[in-house]
Amino acid sequence: MLNTKTDSTIALQGNSQFSASNDVLGWNGSVATNVHGNLLLVADVSNHHAGGFWVNGPLPVPNLCVRNLGCGPNYYVPPVRTWAYLFGPRISLRINDKNALFVQGLLGGVQRKSGNTSAPGMGLGLGGGYDRGLFGPVGVRFQAEWMPRSLLVTTKFPK
Repeated sequence: MLNTKTDSTIALQGNSQFSASNDVLGWNGSVATNVHGNLLLVADVSNHHAGGFWVNGPLPVPNLCVRNLGCGPNYYVPPVRTWAYLFGPRISLRINDKNALFVQGLLGGVQRKSGNTSAPGMGLGLGGGYDRGLFGPVGVRFQAEWMPRSLLVTTKFPK
């Protein structure tokens, strides 16, 4: 995260974003500018991908082996790639010169692609976090976001 002299922030994250629940990897870039007092306007762009591998296990049919030793049927998890372009307000509460808490609500477009199927939709991101300034314009951010799945893809195209 980089803080500029005008109270704007630029945050860039790389492949460190990881979800153990579904092996999602990706990147995220965010730009924020101060509108008034503790209110900032945020533009957030991200790309995440998962899948594209064969699994040897009990799904999607029951495993007939004893102790689930991976002797069930093979099946393929197709690759899925999701792009999100979200915009909205952030409220920041500065604790002191080096520490700040924030909450944000972002709304925008999402594009999900899997194989030959592509589907656009609306995206919503609700979250918050903690910023810690280290030295000069360099700092560390801890952030959590929630994106409900029901809004991610609203239109489906036939194959």
